[in-house]
Amino acid sequence: MRTAFLITTFLGCFFNMVAQDNFLVYQLKGKATVTVNARSQPLRVGQILSKTALLRLDKAASVGVLCANYIPMFFSNPEVRLDTVSLSCIKQQPSITASYFRFVWNELRHHPSAPENDRRRYMNNIGGAIRGCPGINFSISPDTIRYLNAPLEISWKTQLARDRLTINIYEDESGGSILATLSVTKNFISVDTLKKYSLGRSEVYWSILVDDQEHCSRNFLSFTELEIYNNIIRDAEIATNAFTDAAEKNFLKGFYLEQQRFYGEALLMYTEALDLEPNNKRYRKPVDDLTKIPNTQPSKQ
Repeated sequence: MRTAFLITTFLGCFFNMVAQDNFLVYQLKGKATVTVNARSQPLRVGQILSKTALLRLDKAASVGVLCANYIPMFFSNPEVRLDTVSLSCIKQQPSITASYFRFVWNELRHHPSAPENDRRRYMNNIGGAIRGCPGINFSISPDTIRYLNAPLEISWKTQLARDRLTINIYEDESGGSILATLSVTKNFISVDTLKKYSLGRSEVYWSILVDDQEHCSRNFLSFTELEIYNNIIRDAEIATNAFTDAAEKNFLKGFYLEQQRFYGEALLMYTEALDLEPNNKRYRKPVDDLTKIPNTQPSKQ
């Protein structure tokens, strides 16, 4: 049995080492070529490279690659031999960046419509699980929202009669006083409006009612998370220190903020990334996700 265990352990380590020999081209600015076994071809984003590859970069070009364990590396040298940097792939990747680069790896390796391309599948969100609301589809998951001051609207689609809907703001998750009741005349409400009627509280709960009955579970809304926000931005700055692409920096910050339910602030970062590269479909998707209403109930994150 001990022999079988040792063989299994050896094989596991062997395949892990083999897997770490692979690199994924993640970013490419300018032109570059890759040479393997004396054969050269243009380098392209999404290409898988072995550690025997030799990269040659044109002047002012830069390349970003991911190790198989989601560690990013960036090069601007005229010539890079991947076998000289492969040992750097062994180091442990901090979890805050691993989730993002796992998403990037799978996104580049799957068809655009594949489930693996949904960035929200890789987010370890803080807060309760998505409870859902029968008959109502939201533009964002309303369960937990952290809000500072970035403009943010919560939109929804419903088959319920619009004049039967109201919104209650509560001081507690269950029971407790009702701080305000708002009539619903449109299919959206700004988070700033919810804050206005929260009577100066740092956190409240809110819910949509149908015929004065709670139709949805109460959702948590926090207004005083500046320290958490600043920590996220600090960590994002550290994580993107080697990035050569300003749009990608903003996109990663948006990912971090959305992961922590700062939807308004995340939308600002995603929008800045899209403004820098208006034709980038990857950058457009989260902007659409946070502003448009899905036809079906959002999947669990």
